[in-house]
Amino acid sequence: MGHDLLPQTHDTAQDSAIQALRQEVSVLRRQGSLMLRLMVATLNALRDLKKREDDIKRNIDVVENEIKEIQEHEAAPALCPSCGAPLEHHDADGGDLRVCPACGLSQFVDSSGMIRHTTLPASLPTDAPPVPHSWVEDAS
Repeated sequence: MGHDLLPQTHDTAQDSAIQALRQEVSVLRRQGSLMLRLMVATLNALRDLKKREDDIKRNIDVVENEIKEIQEHEAAPALCPSCGAPLEHHDADGGDLRVCPACGLSQFVDSSGMIRHTTLPASLPTDAPPVPHSWVEDAS
């Protein structure tokens, strides 16, 4: 009988060790699975962040281009084709109304920059010629 106890104790110790190893492997699997899920979530978050960064860069480029267009438009005032004086700009539905304060010419320019309509004054005063562009600048 004493002989039978020793192998059982050895088998029980082995079974306990195997059970402990199985539990450890199970814990490692759960931790590995959790780590993989966290890595996937992190990579997805990084991908989303990169997409948002690209969208912001595109929006910045659009705004910069719009600012450049506005600056170019303001830097080079439109001149009257009739007398050369700078045209006054007035916002209008679907475009811009340009009026020459010197000779009375008016133009409608649509939002794409195309001149759609030009109206010349009915008659220019004969006693006073239109003011040339250089005189308008000197008078300011």
